Amino acid sequence: MIFTGLARIGDFLLMWPVASWYYKTHGRKIHWVLPSPLPSDRPELRVEKENLMKLRSLLEYQDFTEKVSYVPAVGGWQFNPADYGIMGDYCNFGVWWSREYDYIPSVYARRYNFGFDKDFVIKYRTLDVPVYENVWIETAMWRDNIGSLKNIIPGNAYEIKHHDDVEYNINIAMNAKNVYSNGGGFAIMMDFLKKATIIHKSRAEFEVGDKPVFRCLSFPEEGYPEHSYIWHG
Repeated sequence: MIFTGLARIGDFLLMWPVASWYYKTHGRKIHWVLPSPLPSDRPELRVEKENLMKLRSLLEYQDFTEKVSYVPAVGGWQFNPADYGIMGDYCNFGVWWSREYDYIPSVYARRYNFGFDKDFVIKYRTLDVPVYENVWIETAMWRDNIGSLKNIIPGNAYEIKHHDDVEYNINIAMNAKNVYSNGGGFAIMMDFLKKATIIHKSRAEFEVGDKPVFRCLSFPEEGYPEHSYIWHG
């Protein structure tokens, strides 16, 4: 089965429980076909595509993945891979703003009458990395609290850097006692690693952005790790 996908990192990661369900249910691995960056892309779309490319090694390591391909698709997240020489049954996944306000993997799944793996855990390689008590990463760069995260983290906290290898950063975070962020893709990744984090954001952002992405909020009685919040503003 072919899955196409285009979204910010967090929304893309939220497709993975659907892929996990499909593989476990049907025994067919996923050929991911993703749009490659193009010179004609507007800057924010190009960054979105480049960020997804950083996930390639981690995506290929998941049990549900057969392989990952990139094609010069234009026009957003809905396209036919056959137009680029990749034949087969396919599903398009991406963000549409009229979607229901619900746990996002379930919204993706309903598009094709699929299910989703509620207990999905990202598989990653264990690396030998330094150990820090407190680590932080400034994520969700479009938010209005950019920069303010630095004002609430412990002074000795290690900064996780976006340009470092994704699995290196995962190992740094998993070995830390406390992981601070202002939400976004890295916090969603931690949720799929069952790692509780400390998130700094406004209550308005929480209502819109967090309730549909974290299992502890969508399924509060089921024992998922609970993220804690430091409110901004």
